[in-house]
Amino acid sequence: MDKSSRIEGLLARLAAHQGAARLSTLCSTRTERRLVTRAAADGLITLHPNHVAALKSADPRFILCRRIRGVITCAHAMQHYGLPLQSAPTTLHIAVPCNQGHIPDAIGRVVTHRLSGLILPAADTAPVAPVEQALICYLRCADELDALIALDAAFRLGLTTRPQLESLLQGPRNRRSRKLVSRSHPDARSLLETIARYELEEAGYRPATAVSVPGVGEVDLVLTAHPQDLVSGLTPDTKALRAGSHPALLIETDGYAFHSSRLDWEHDHLRDQAAISAGHVPLHLTSRQVLQHGTVEIVAPVAMRMGIIPIIHSRRGHGALTP
Repeated sequence: MDKSSRIEGLLARLAAHQGAARLSTLCSTRTERRLVTRAAADGLITLHPNHVAALKSADPRFILCRRIRGVITCAHAMQHYGLPLQSAPTTLHIAVPCNQGHIPDAIGRVVTHRLSGLILPAADTAPVAPVEQALICYLRCADELDALIALDAAFRLGLTTRPQLESLLQGPRNRRSRKLVSRSHPDARSLLETIARYELEEAGYRPATAVSVPGVGEVDLVLTAHPQDLVSGLTPDTKALRAGSHPALLIETDGYAFHSSRLDWEHDHLRDQAAISAGHVPLHLTSRQVLQHGTVEIVAPVAMRMGIIPIIHSRRGHGALTP
């Protein structure tokens, strides 16, 4: 095989390793190491500290992971798995096994986590923590709302289950994380719904999620002054409103993508008419209102007129009343 073919093979192997690899993984002989040196001299690849070679197009995050023998975790991992975030992740978080020795210097602005039982993926796969371990790390780093957004979406997408996650969250260190898992709702259908539910809960309300309302269909969130009107739904985390129940506040979080067509517009109006005919009050929140954290400010006056009173003071300062 001529030198050109050998270099093409080297580039192909690097590409198969997601664009970056440690020399110990990439090369098994001195000849192959010399080939790496030649490819770097020709400007085809770059050499990095800690014996890492990379294609020029390699993801810088992957290069860092190869350098410190770690995996991407927290918000960047949530993004990798397609979980929604309120804002784009900034500082990179990398997890390493808890028994790993010295972490190299000069790795830039990176947060490192030492995780017990961390499973490192194969060298030819993306250096990202397994979804359960990435979530556990994120639950410890993120604020409550961001953590719940990730949990709701992970359960909804089937990336993990509540029992699987709870089995990995034993001990006093994980008390906060277990509480967050218990507050999650696999049937929450969007980031908007999770934000609205969380902020209503923080204000002292007890919204029911994914509620089936006779004649209307499934509603994102329901508030009622008569909790006995809510019965178990078709799945463990859902509820249904009894036929002929007391008036309830039916809250919908409307993202533009799913409510912008003529058919959606017609459907939403027919649902509202059915709700009003049954004595309920439909209330639509726009995506901007929810994302700008205006849910409680909008819902509270309507709820009060319906006799729906929060049971604790709001920790967010919305002026919620106790009975």
